[in-house]
Amino acid sequence: MGGGTGSDVGIHPLATRRIVRIENWLEWKRHWLVAGSADELVGLLHVGFSKHPRTFEENVERICFYLDVADGWSGWQGMRQAMALSGAENPPSDEVDRVEVSEKAFRVLAKEGFGDGPGFPRHLLVSNIQLFSKILWFFGRSYNLPSSHAKEHFERSVNEFLVRFIKEIWGTGDEHPYFSMGHITQDAALRKRCFSARPDLVRIIAYLGKLRLLYSESILVDEASLEALAEIVRMFLKKKQKHTLVEAVALGSQAAEVFLLLKARNKGSELGVSLI
Repeated sequence: MGGGTGSDVGIHPLATRRIVRIENWLEWKRHWLVAGSADELVGLLHVGFSKHPRTFEENVERICFYLDVADGWSGWQGMRQAMALSGAENPPSDEVDRVEVSEKAFRVLAKEGFGDGPGFPRHLLVSNIQLFSKILWFFGRSYNLPSSHAKEHFERSVNEFLVRFIKEIWGTGDEHPYFSMGHITQDAALRKRCFSARPDLVRIIAYLGKLRLLYSESILVDEASLEALAEIVRMFLKKKQKHTLVEAVALGSQAAEVFLLLKARNKGSELGVSLI
């Protein structure tokens, strides 16, 4: 009855349960392997960044694992592409459930890694080659990139992170609390790594609609990056069945506009990239 006293409800449901915590990342992985439902997997992902890794390597492993799980987070089309690229055939679970789990991993990364959380070792994003490569791999798949007009907070957080990350790779970022990469210019291996990543980053910022970053006074665009930009323009012209840079600009191609501006700014330099 609604007016019953405490004596009517019996023993507390938690009274006889032995409740323990997952103490570390290694334990967390054991729970992940035996979890049987989407709800369990989502719950584990929710707490994963609170389980302190015992070693530096475990920290890197955790971030890379979350990125692996998040691959295809954006919906059923992205998930199908992710599954196909991974070589998986006829995955056993429902597609909706896979997307739900994948999106949860991405949301946690947006908060703990790309947002304001303490769990992501941001200084490692470039200095650790495994993490650096994983970031480029993940966001190099366009279906993993949030929309440039994203309305959800977690998607906007990731887009803001990517802009900061790209600026740092080009050596133009502010001393933002997310990064302390002033040492990049002092390390030959890091410089080489950042330099070689630039063409991939051009494709990422094109998707984000931020190509005008390349025309910043503090950015020097190398030939490989300009070629990546030119390829974007070529694809645009082919799609629109047009042939000239001026036509592409007139049709609103940001890539064509920036390419034209960069060619004008670098006139007389050794940058010989053309659209032909």
